[in-house]
Amino acid sequence: MRIFNTTRIFCLLFACLLFYQTKLSAAGKIYHDLEEALKEPEKVKHLSLARKNLSTVPSSIAQLKNLETLILSGNELENLPNEIGSLSNLTMLNVGKNKLTALPASIGNLKNLEKLILTKNNLKELPSEIIDLSKLKLLDVSFNNVKALPDSINKLENIKYLYFSANKIKTLPEEISQLSSLQKISFWHNKISTIPSNIGDLSNLQLLNLGFNKIDVIPNSIGSLTRLNTLVLSDNKIEVLPESFYDLKSLRKVDLEYNKLTDISPKIGDLTNLVDVNLHANKLTAIPSAIGNLKKLEMLDLDVNKISSIPEEFGQLENLHDLFLHNNLLTSLPSSIGNISTLRRLDISYNKISDYETLSLPRYLDLVYLIGNKIPDEKEDAVKDLIGLNTKVYF
Repeated sequence: MRIFNTTRIFCLLFACLLFYQTKLSAAGKIYHDLEEALKEPEKVKHLSLARKNLSTVPSSIAQLKNLETLILSGNELENLPNEIGSLSNLTMLNVGKNKLTALPASIGNLKNLEKLILTKNNLKELPSEIIDLSKLKLLDVSFNNVKALPDSINKLENIKYLYFSANKIKTLPEEISQLSSLQKISFWHNKISTIPSNIGDLSNLQLLNLGFNKIDVIPNSIGSLTRLNTLVLSDNKIEVLPESFYDLKSLRKVDLEYNKLTDISPKIGDLTNLVDVNLHANKLTAIPSAIGNLKKLEMLDLDVNKISSIPEEFGQLENLHDLFLHNNLLTSLPSSIGNISTLRRLDISYNKISDYETLSLPRYLDLVYLIGNKIPDEKEDAVKDLIGLNTKVYF
């Protein structure tokens, strides 16, 4: 009798659980067919018509008054119907990877929209009504042909993520610095020449990506971005880092490759949270010894510079995994490099190292690149013995 009751209770609990799971699943059901959705339009909250080879969106979609999520990505759409503006409960709209050349003005009626994804279309501009989307948190217009941001963009006061990578934008308006909720900005691969002077007003900014533009000056206000952890300014024309750059104490990743930097201040040692530093292809001639303070550093790329010596303090980089010194003017390495037990990849190819006997390297390296130095061929086996049997060495 006791076993029977236990089994009965278990079955009852299982039936209840199944009932509630079914109920929950129905409430959150994702429809993948518009005709099916239109059979019970008031119940539809999520509709995905991604990759359906659609060339148009039927105006009947307006019947889905309770729709919250609409995914139309990966189709052949050249336009959206005006009726899309009647979907007043919509919180997410994804029309990425289509052939859109314009958006209807009615998109400004989507007062509850929080995420708008427009990537990989043929848009040249956004309608002025876009600024009416006061609840918008994410706007992704990457990989289009947009030439300018909408006027009064500062009205998008709840925006957190603003992505306009791979467009044709020439100017970032000063008003962008009024978007105090912004956490991530990416305008990679545009034609921007100037960073707004008041960029430092974006007190919540964590990521700033302005790589592959035409920027030559970093404004002093950048030092006020106390929460910034990722800064990408690669492929620009920057010659000098402002003193305020070294106030970015939260910085974990900095990418400044392909610029014209000639000097790094000893204050780099104050940025103790740095994990990833890329200074590839600049005009650096030296690295300050204070770099040894960067105990969390895991990757350091100094390839293609004019560095002739490395300070002994490199040996204090106790978490360094990857060190790239390709194509510099090095004739030797400091013996302290051998103390970096975490080092796994070392590239010192195309330098002027000839005295292999002075190389003091960690025994647990995975890869060492020595191509293009002055080590005699007959000494290659001796070099391998110095490094370790399990290390792959390229001469």
